[in-house]
Amino acid sequence: MIVAVPITVEAARALYEGAGGGHDFHHVWRVVQLAERIARAEGADPEIVLAAAWLHDIGESRGRADHHLRGAAMARELLATGGRPPGFVEAVAHAVEAHRFRVDPAPRTLEARVVSDADKLDAIGAIGVARAFAYAGAQGTALWVAPLD
Repeated sequence: MIVAVPITVEAARALYEGAGGGHDFHHVWRVVQLAERIARAEGADPEIVLAAAWLHDIGESRGRADHHLRGAAMARELLATGGRPPGFVEAVAHAVEAHRFRVDPAPRTLEARVVSDADKLDAIGAIGVARAFAYAGAQGTALWVAPLD
């Protein structure tokens, strides 16, 4: 069950058009699915969680470094323009800015922890390995380099 959120699947797909390196719409879709299940199990606010899950990587389009901070600013603008209450906007923005592993700020709310955990779960297992290769390829990193003699 997908709860009504202030962003549609079609709108999310458009936000991530052209994204690559493992941070594309398909990654976001998987994070949304995981976040929804975790939110339900933990009693988190599903509207905040799903909005943040859909938006957590929107800052990637301008580079990986600080994408969580850019994404939070973009989420604030997008949601405020959509007429969402300031408390909701800030809760979503915090979850977006706190989704990164070992990067401040740390998640302070249950909803932010849910989005962060869902993002991390998508980074492990076979999908995580494939995402690592996709990201390395998108960055132009060689798969293997011959040792120097």
